[in-house]
This record gives sequence, structure tokens and C-alpha cells, in this order.
Amino acid sequence: VQACFEGAMYLFVFSWTPTLEHSAGNNASDVHHGLIFSTFMVCIMIGTNLLTILVSHVAKKLEKQNPSGDDPTQLVLLYTIGVAAVALSIPAFLNSHSVYFLCFCIFEVCVGVYMPAMAYQRLRNIPSEVRATIMNLFRVPLNVVVVLALLDVGHMH
Repeated sequence: VQACFEGAMYLFVFSWTPTLEHSAGNNASDVHHGLIFSTFMVCIMIGTNLLTILVSHVAKKLEKQNPSGDDPTQLVLLYTIGVAAVALSIPAFLNSHSVYFLCFCIFEVCVGVYMPAMAYQRLRNIPSEVRATIMNLFRVPLNVVVVLALLDVGHMH
């Protein structure tokens, strides 16, 4: 799951600019990259702040429905990954510059939720003595997927 989400995140870094320029058509020069990038950074910040609110809300609901001690962060993370997948899927079906930008902003909010939530899951589930080794092993397939995808994109142009 981590390799897939972070792979999508890294590929997004390389693809948002050409995607928005292409969707702008003849108005590609009107794509203000600095403003868009700044908006994405604000979306990440919103997502990070939203995590605390979501975890608190889910924890209260879980306490009422299932007092067995389920991890609310894990549930929030699951739904966040689903929302991110939908946000990146919608542009495949709709060809609209505004829709692309909105979906990309939603994805960036999800990135803001994902990063601290996944860091918490790592802290909670992977012993500190082996955490660095395990995380580096997970990065190998992630980097392979990203490099292969970028090589494939290079052949398309």
C-alpha cells in the first residue's frame, strides 16, 4: 500500500505540470506554476491539520460502536487512500482543466493526511531497531515502479 500511494505521489510530482498545461490547450501560458504549486502546498497543510480532526471524530464514533480499541488513524488512512485513488481516477474520464486542478488539490489534501498518519503507523507497528532497514527495503520496489513509469512516459512523447 505504501509503495503504491507514494509511487502515485512521486509520479504526480512529474506529471501535474504537463497535465495542466495540456488541459489548458492554447492557454498553456496562462498556467501559473508558482501559484498552483503554492496551492498544492496549502492543500497538504490543510490535510495535515485535517488528520487531527478526522482521527478525533473517528475515535469518538469507534468508541460508541466498537469499544475494542480499533485504531482510528488506520481507518482514516484507509479512507484517505480511497479518496486519493478516486481523485486521481476522475481526470482519466473527464477532460477539464478545472476538474483536473480540483482533483489534484484533493489528492494533495490526501497527501497531507497520509504522511503523518503513515508515520504514526510506522512508529506504532515497526520496532525502532529495524525501522530504517524495513523502510529502505520498501523503497526499493517504490523506486523501481517510479523509474519504470517515468521511462515509459518518456517513450510516449
